[in-house]
Amino acid sequence: VIQGATSTPVKVRYAMRVGCDAAHEKGFSVTGASFYTDQGHDWERPDDWPKGRRSTDGTILAYQGLLPDMLSGRDMEVLLLRRKIEEAFHGIRFLDPTPNFMRLPAFPSQTVLGDKGENLPSVLHLICIDGRRKDVLIEWIRELTPTDVVDLRFLPDPSGRVHLMMREANGSDMSAYAASDGTLRFLAMLAALLGPAPAGLYFIEEIENGIHPSRLHLLLDLIETRTAETGIQVVATTHSPTLLSMMSDRTFEDASVVCRLPDTTDAVIRPLSAIPNAPELRKTQGLGRLLEGGWMEDMLAFAEGAG
Repeated sequence: VIQGATSTPVKVRYAMRVGCDAAHEKGFSVTGASFYTDQGHDWERPDDWPKGRRSTDGTILAYQGLLPDMLSGRDMEVLLLRRKIEEAFHGIRFLDPTPNFMRLPAFPSQTVLGDKGENLPSVLHLICIDGRRKDVLIEWIRELTPTDVVDLRFLPDPSGRVHLMMREANGSDMSAYAASDGTLRFLAMLAALLGPAPAGLYFIEEIENGIHPSRLHLLLDLIETRTAETGIQVVATTHSPTLLSMMSDRTFEDASVVCRLPDTTDAVIRPLSAIPNAPELRKTQGLGRLLEGGWMEDMLAFAEGAG
């Protein structure tokens, strides 16, 4: 399996994982090998390969120092690509902001926004430490709320947790417990997209939930602005005709229609701009009206031969 391997351990970035089907006092019986890009282990190749050292989970053998002699340039490219894919998957978040979780206080050390909006106060607190980020955050909040929010405050309780408070222009403070669900959901999206360590890809279901129709354009503005500035990707679903009617040209080109056709078991996903006559009808009738009338589903059924 291994040819040209030196007996002297060589420190390299990549390690090797070898599967085994039997274990005994003197070693393991090797059945196969696969490579992985794990920098956390620091194993050395034993002289009596293929017998080796049990890893921490007791199910693998790990060796280091073999890959330079084993792998071709193409193999190394594959390993690098695999590493990038793994990192991309680790950077995916499914954001489902839930007001009951966002209203809760959080310890200052909890600086990662939970999938349901947990730790919102401490994440916003971290953003506000940076004056520039805080100015951007407050400006977005002022656009959203009918009462002018001029500042965010974070009050500690006896346990050391911080509570989110919003200072209004009249000098009064409104706690997160008094804020509307829509305001909190918008704050969670701000925290996710403005935070110092955002994910690479966010999935957000029913993005319009709780947001006043007259403020839905802010969601699109926020997502379009932050994705353009940072390279973050956002995949959001909606059933809102109003939101679709506010869609910019850029977002229209990126949008897709998802539906399940009659007498089928699988969903169909097609670019919205690729549906026949969609660009023209968007300008003359509006996407919101097309959605309300069922035109998108009918056209997909026709295009797929199911209608």
